[in-house]
Amino acid sequence: MGNEGEPSQNSQFKPTARQQEAQKLLEGTQRHTLLVGGARSGKTTLLVHEIVTRALHAGASRHAILRFRANAVRPSIALDTLPKVFRFWNPAVPFKHHRTEGYFSLKNESEIWIAGLDDQERVEKILGKEYATIFLNECSQIPYSSVLVALTRLAQVAGDLRQAAYYDLNPTSKGHWTNVLFGEKRDPISQLAGELGFEPRLTESESAVLPLNYSPKPLSLRGFLRSAKVLSL
Repeated sequence: MGNEGEPSQNSQFKPTARQQEAQKLLEGTQRHTLLVGGARSGKTTLLVHEIVTRALHAGASRHAILRFRANAVRPSIALDTLPKVFRFWNPAVPFKHHRTEGYFSLKNESEIWIAGLDDQERVEKILGKEYATIFLNECSQIPYSSVLVALTRLAQVAGDLRQAAYYDLNPTSKGHWTNVLFGEKRDPISQLAGELGFEPRLTESESAVLPLNYSPKPLSLRGFLRSAKVLSL
C-alpha cells in the first residue's frame, strides 16, 4: 500500500520547490513545526525522513510517531512509510522492527516508537519514556487534550540533538486547535492570547512515569510562537 508522497525504490526523488522549502524549514532551530498539505503533498514522508535522520545522528535517542487510531498508524507508518524511507534514503542502514512492542531499533541504539493514542495500554508504555522527537501525525484527528499529554514527554537529552515536535494535517476548519494555536496564536483552551495549557518539559523532580491525568504547567504563548513554524505544501 502506498502512502502519500512516497517515492518508489526505483524512482529518482525530486522534491518540489515547496518540499525543498519544507526540508529547509526542518533544518531550523524551532521547537515546533507544522506542515499542512493535501493527500499527495509528501508532508508525512518528509517528517518521517527527518526523524530517521535525527535517530541516526544521535545514538540512543528515542522518537515517537503518534496518530489517533492505532489501526491507521500501523499500516500507514510502521508497515509502509518508515520502511520505505529506510530503503530509499538509507538502504545500507540496518534496522529491526519489534512488532509486538511497537518500535524500530537502529544499530546505534536509537528507537522509533509508533502508536495510536486510542491504544491505552501501549500509550501508557510509550509515555513512560522521554523522547527527543514527537511527531503527531494527522493531528486534525487528535484531540488537543491528547496533544498536551504527549508533549510532556518531549524531554530527552540526546547529545547535541535539539528536541522537536512535528505536526502534520490536511487543511481543516478554522475552529480546529491547530488553526487557533498556530494561525490565530491563541490558547485553544482559554481562547486567549497569553498562556498555553501545557509545558512540554518536565523538571527533574517530576516522575519519569507520567500519569494520563497529569496537569502540566502553563507555557508563555509568546515563547511557544517564537519556537513554532508553519508551512503549507
